[in-house]
Amino acid sequence: DIVCGARDRAVDFVCAAMAERRTIRGYEVDDVVRDRIAEKGLAAYFTHRTGHSIGEEVHGNGANVDNFETRDERPIIPRTCFSVEPGQAWYVPVGHKEGPHLPLEQVLVAVRPLLESLDLGKCAHNANYDVTVLANHGVHCSNVNFDTMIAAHLLSKGSLGLKNLALNVLGEEMTPITQLIGTGRKQLTFDQVALEPAVQYAAADADMTGRLRDRLSAQLDNQGLSPLLEDLEMPLLPVLVTMQSNGVKLDAGALHEMSRDLNQKMQQVEHELYDSIGHTVNINSPQQLSDLLFKELGLPRSKRTKTGYSTDANSLEGLK
Repeated sequence: DIVCGARDRAVDFVCAAMAERRTIRGYEVDDVVRDRIAEKGLAAYFTHRTGHSIGEEVHGNGANVDNFETRDERPIIPRTCFSVEPGQAWYVPVGHKEGPHLPLEQVLVAVRPLLESLDLGKCAHNANYDVTVLANHGVHCSNVNFDTMIAAHLLSKGSLGLKNLALNVLGEEMTPITQLIGTGRKQLTFDQVALEPAVQYAAADADMTGRLRDRLSAQLDNQGLSPLLEDLEMPLLPVLVTMQSNGVKLDAGALHEMSRDLNQKMQQVEHELYDSIGHTVNINSPQQLSDLLFKELGLPRSKRTKTGYSTDANSLEGLK
């Protein structure tokens, strides 16, 4: 979910992206948008979250580009959605098996100026993934300045998923993806979902991301955490995306030397242990280690397991 400023640019993008479609859908939009689209003779898809009037006026608070899928181990963009205010979103259908939709390359050409603009701030939920997928298609997002998932993490929200945050923060229950694609062996991919439910689902994701930004941004301000997001977390986003794409250089020789040193130290500790207890033991066996510590040496027992007593890191730390 990527949120961008400037309504006029968003309208221009929708008009450009829909240039191949010539039928106007039966959704109500405000007069400004209606006139712009009518002038160009273009089709547009408008939707909103359940319970909100589609006739709400569109304002220039931002535009959300939502949700990218991965299929056959290659990221693609089967759907793109913009939301300019709470309760409304524009859906540009891409890659659906049935119904009207646009070629992916045409949409990417149209959306590139919007997403690469340095003048437009952008918001996302899990921006790392969205920006990575876009970069794989030659669209390099600029000025992504808010991530609702990172903001939720900084605020110590229990669950960071979009749907859980929408419910816990906004009190809005969203449609689970399994309601559209099913589960198990007969599970569909999103491009196989009928257009109308796809519109509703994708638009809700974009809509809720914008709403969460408003709510979480205020909470960050109240707790003095906004500088952490703005000055540290968000500037790291392009760095991480580049690292994930290009990889990082490693000094293989230094790592091998470190590995040899650690192995030598481990062997030394093992021999010291054997000398101390008077016999050898397989310290990699939880059962043998448990017997040694708690039965033979009589150390304070840890939590009980099916095979004896726990020798996990926390239990061993408590024996110091």
